[in-house]
Amino acid sequence: MSADERILRLENALATLAELSANQEQRTARLEDAFVRFEGAFVRLEDAFRQLAEGFRALAQFGVGQQRRTAQVEQSYLTLVDLAQSQQGSIEELRAAQAASERRLAALAESQTQIAESQTQFAESQTRLSESQTQLSESQTQLVESQTRLAESQTRLAEAQAESERKITALAESQAHSDRRLDALIDIVQNWRRNGESQT
Repeated sequence: MSADERILRLENALATLAELSANQEQRTARLEDAFVRFEGAFVRLEDAFRQLAEGFRALAQFGVGQQRRTAQVEQSYLTLVDLAQSQQGSIEELRAAQAASERRLAALAESQTQIAESQTQFAESQTRLSESQTQLSESQTQLVESQTRLAESQTRLAEAQAESERKITALAESQAHSDRRLDALIDIVQNWRRNGESQT
């Protein structure tokens, strides 16, 4: 093998070695990154285990409390059973009271119906009363007008009576004057007759 071939192969080997070195550095970097991620995941896993442990403790405490509550519920149920047995008669009384209440409600509903009918009749009566009041107001207006006309007629009648009295007074005076003149004439005629008879 010549020296050039050896140098070429050495150069190729060096290039291959450099490439392998670069690849190794990339692998190392990826391993470091993976290790960092693994550490993070491990920390998170530890936190998860710790939270899980706390959850188990809380669940255990909840189970104890749940047992106590279950016992209390069972005791309450027994108490309710005893109360229901002792209140059987009261239930019958409640049913009777409910029936009585239903009857009273029915009577109340009927009364409300009657009240509604009465209100309707009252509204109709109010309408008729309003119409009557309107008619009365018109009648009062007509009455006032009639009274006004009557007062005017009475005034004219009084004036006519006064005029008639004046005329009657004047006529009486004229009649009295005529009577006096007639009496004077009668006296003259009688005197004339007496004088004529005495001359005869």
